[in-house]
Amino acid sequence: MDGFLLAGGKSSRMGCNKALLVAGGVPLIQRVADALRAVTSRVTVIANLPEDYGFLGLPILGDAVRDAGPLGGIYTALCATQSEACFVLACDLPLVRPGVLRLLAQEAGGADAAIPRTEDGDHPLCAVYARTGLAQAEAQMRAGDFKVARFLGRIRTRWVGPETWRKADPDGLSFINVNTPETYERVKAMLL
Repeated sequence: MDGFLLAGGKSSRMGCNKALLVAGGVPLIQRVADALRAVTSRVTVIANLPEDYGFLGLPILGDAVRDAGPLGGIYTALCATQSEACFVLACDLPLVRPGVLRLLAQEAGGADAAIPRTEDGDHPLCAVYARTGLAQAEAQMRAGDFKVARFLGRIRTRWVGPETWRKADPDGLSFINVNTPETYERVKAMLL
């Protein structure tokens, strides 16, 4: 199963490229890449500024559809994957556990997507997507609809709840997104 790391977000709440923020001496994106490498040997970065991510030593792919947000990143991954399904992760999940990714891969069988669900909401950018969802993503974007939630409602989505993912991550740390300076400070303190 291929792994794709999305690094094309605007980081508007952070005010800087959060993928390159350092926690525990390591850039956030490197931490996510390492988690993906623990479960697959084929990891690709999807980013429109490839020069920022050369240090990862990974292939870098531009968005297939510019300015399409997270759905565009998912679509790009589905177009590029050489496997029937792929991991799609945001670059701002520095505490993601490889065990959670393995569980998602197990749960994905027979579904178009396996999406973690927590008390805080759904996590479509820490997920597994099957190529069977590609046509729906393309049709939805052609119609000018870039909402990931609507996409997930139109495909066969398997929601993976705490009763499953807690087996690999009892505290749910895998789903901490570094979207604000406060969360970044919290993650840095955890990684001291």
